[in-house]
Amino acid sequence: MTSTLPRMRLAIALSATTMLTPPALAQTLPTGGQVVSGQATISQSGNAMTINQSSDRMIANWQSFSIGAGSSVTFNQPGASSVALNRVVGQDPSRILGSLSANGQVFLINPNGIAIGKTGSVQTGGFVASTLGISNADFLAGRYNFTGSGGAITNEGSISGKVVALISPSVSNSGTITGSTALAAGTDVLLDFNGDGLLSVEVKASTVKTLVENKGLIRADGGLAILTAKGASDAMKGVVNNTGVVQAASIGSKNGRILLLGDAKHGEVNAGGTLRARSVETSAAKVNLAADLKVDTLGGHWLIDPVNITIDANYAGVLQTALASGDVTVTTSGSGTDEGNVTVNSAVTWGSHILTLRADNNIVINAPLTSTGTTSSDGLVLQYAQTTATGGYTINAPVNLAAGSLFQTQKGTDAAITYAVITDVDALQNININRSGNYVLGANIDASATAGWNGGAGFTPIGGIGDISKYFSGIFDGLGHRISNLTINRPSSDNIGLFG
Repeated sequence: MTSTLPRMRLAIALSATTMLTPPALAQTLPTGGQVVSGQATISQSGNAMTINQSSDRMIANWQSFSIGAGSSVTFNQPGASSVALNRVVGQDPSRILGSLSANGQVFLINPNGIAIGKTGSVQTGGFVASTLGISNADFLAGRYNFTGSGGAITNEGSISGKVVALISPSVSNSGTITGSTALAAGTDVLLDFNGDGLLSVEVKASTVKTLVENKGLIRADGGLAILTAKGASDAMKGVVNNTGVVQAASIGSKNGRILLLGDAKHGEVNAGGTLRARSVETSAAKVNLAADLKVDTLGGHWLIDPVNITIDANYAGVLQTALASGDVTVTTSGSGTDEGNVTVNSAVTWGSHILTLRADNNIVINAPLTSTGTTSSDGLVLQYAQTTATGGYTINAPVNLAAGSLFQTQKGTDAAITYAVITDVDALQNININRSGNYVLGANIDASATAGWNGGAGFTPIGGIGDISKYFSGIFDGLGHRISNLTINRPSSDNIGLFG
């Protein structure tokens, strides 16, 4: 019948056990469908298939689910929150080269693999593609728990929806995705979202190697873009690669977020391309920043969170670019024999915004850090010994700060200590006004002018001379700077210098 009547328009009312048997058209449309839960009707005219869903949730099993170039499949659903689960039980992978559209949400499950080609277009209220399995009971209850070890998912075409999720052990995007997006690689994944585009995803440690890569464009404005992969060991680690563009700009009061996440024990994030959002996080046991990486937080914040981190020339260049648009936090999470240290081996210079170095153990600064911003919203924060009792910070190179900017330290859960930044000899002398304060030198100070102070007596030592009630009781740190040409001419007093 299917070979002799290719142009016949067929409409079939479907119940929970009805077979969908539209005419096959050179395998360019889904075939052998059977509804196993819910109600729908299907009609086909030429290379166009229409599925009218009348129940809020519907499950259909298919022998194949592919759409050829120039062909289309349209779901008409009761509303934006309606969901259709399409499960492939045959042996063929799904190839979407034509158009898939829906006013609600469409799930496509095929353990053999799913590929959206360059001519493929998916336009739905929400789209979830997975090569892992999901039980009917979980789906009908709204529990989107995917398990298994199916084939790969690739997108070279265009996908749009309030929520888009691609879930398999290997996920690759070189096309365009628009909407809150999750690219999740694993063998046990829990997905949660609603019709407003709110999205969360949890990937448990996988039993196989997992990979997520984005070489295309992901646009999740006002929402979340999350690329995550997890593995159970170094041999089966999860890797996240980005060389494309991920954008989650703000829409009104809704700020976008970008998360590139691997697990803290074995995961690896390789960040390149462009990341643009108010909030950006790149976290894994190992985080590699490509020299061409551009991070624009639009006045927001970027968190970098590996196990240990050494800021080399490549890292420094990326940090400088990112600090031009927002705050940056570099944090470590110690694991096993990795203590969680931050080491600065290359100079970093920035203007506005705050750089925070947060270490589970030690912070070691071996190259200059320079902040030229002049407000308390600019500067440097050092948070050390966050999970150890012995961690500290070591300054082996100058930390250059402007007067009025922020310098703050914090050991573990102790209260943070905020310092006043001193950059000239007058401000240095004025420490005597508040001898219990906390101070750092933000620059080298030439104190030649003190030779003419106080009738030739010069600089008045901090804390005065001989009066114990006036001794300095605060904190003073030079941050790698010098005070030169300081005159203190007090021949009748013993044991005095910068401090009395």
